Amino acid sequence: MALRIGAGPRRAVGVFVADTIHRSSDSAGAGSAAPVIELRNINKAFGTVQANRDVCLAVPPGTIHGIIGENGAGKSTLLKLLSGITQPTTGEVEIRGRVTSLIELGAGFHPEFSGRENIGLACSILGLSRDEIAEVTAPIIEFSELGDFIDRPVKTYSSGMYV
Repeated sequence: MALRIGAGPRRAVGVFVADTIHRSSDSAGAGSAAPVIELRNINKAFGTVQANRDVCLAVPPGTIHGIIGENGAGKSTLLKLLSGITQPTTGEVEIRGRVTSLIELGAGFHPEFSGRENIGLACSILGLSRDEIAEVTAPIIEFSELGDFIDRPVKTYSSGMYV
C-alpha cells in the first residue's frame, strides 16, 4: 500500500516496513500486530510552509509501503518524522523499537572503505553483534549485485553501483 502526498505526477521516494498507512480521514485501522511506529494527527510546518498536514499512520512490523508524491509534497519530511530525525509541529509520534533510515543516498558510507567494510561499519553503528553482522553480510552483498566490486573502495563505484 502507498501513501500518496500532494497532487500531480506520482514519484516514489521512500519505502519502509508497514502494514497499514492512512490519512486521518481514512477509516482503515491498523492490523492486529502492535505498531512499531504510530503517527497521530501529525502536522509539520517550516515557517509558513506546511510540509505535512493531519497525517495518521500505524506501522506494524513485516510489510513494505512506499511514500509517493510530487517534488516538494513532504515525502522526505514524512520519512524524517518516521525515523525520528525531526519532530512534528503538532501531533504525536510513538516509536517502539529501533528505527533506521537512509534519507540521503550514500549517507554514512566511508569512501575509502570497501563495500564489505561499510556493511560492517553500518551494522556496528546500528548495534549488531559480530555474529549478527556475519549473518546479514552475505544477503546484503547478494542484494547489492556488486559481485567482486564489493571488496573495492566505495569511492571507485559508479553512481549506479552506489545506489
